[in-house]
Amino acid sequence: MKNVYGDIIVTAKFDGKLLKKYREETGLTQKQVAMLAQIDYQQWQRWEYGDSCPSADNLMMIASVLDIGLSTIFSYKEEAPTICEC
Repeated sequence: MKNVYGDIIVTAKFDGKLLKKYREETGLTQKQVAMLAQIDYQQWQRWEYGDSCPSADNLMMIASVLDIGLSTIFSYKEEAPTICEC
């Protein structure tokens, strides 16, 4: 997902490492948090390992179960736009 703010492009990407960090802060295992989110725990593992990304509905469920803001499980990168002068 990319947004342009002035002369900077901000790219947001789901980050499984952040998902793991916040899960561990709750003291829950992968199986426990998957059960609360009503998903298969292997699916949760794939998200944490970065093998796949959750759907929008699952992102909302994750934020609710972990009691975090949705934006906290995304990493952000800022970069200057590239201008092509042909």
